[in-house]
Amino acid sequence: MAHRGKAVLESRISQNAPISQKKALPILVLRYAIHRFYDTHNRCYISLDQLRERSSRGIALSVVDAESAKDVTATLLA
Repeated sequence: MAHRGKAVLESRISQNAPISQKKALPILVLRYAIHRFYDTHNRCYISLDQLRERSSRGIALSVVDAESAKDVTATLLA
C-alpha cells in the first residue's frame, strides 16, 4: 500500500513539459497511519503542528493520504 504514495508523487510530475513551462507545484506531503506525515520535498517526517505552521507561513502544501491517494489538505488544515 505504501507504494501508492510514490505513484501519486510520480503522477504529479509531468515528464513531457519543458522545464520552462512547469509550474511550481505545492509541496507534496504524504499522510500515513497514526498521523505520520512525510514531506517529499525535504525527505523527512513532520508533525501536524509543523504542517500547519508551514501552511500559515504561506508555503503551498498538498497533503495526500498514502493509502487511498485522496487529497486531505482541506480537512487537515481547516
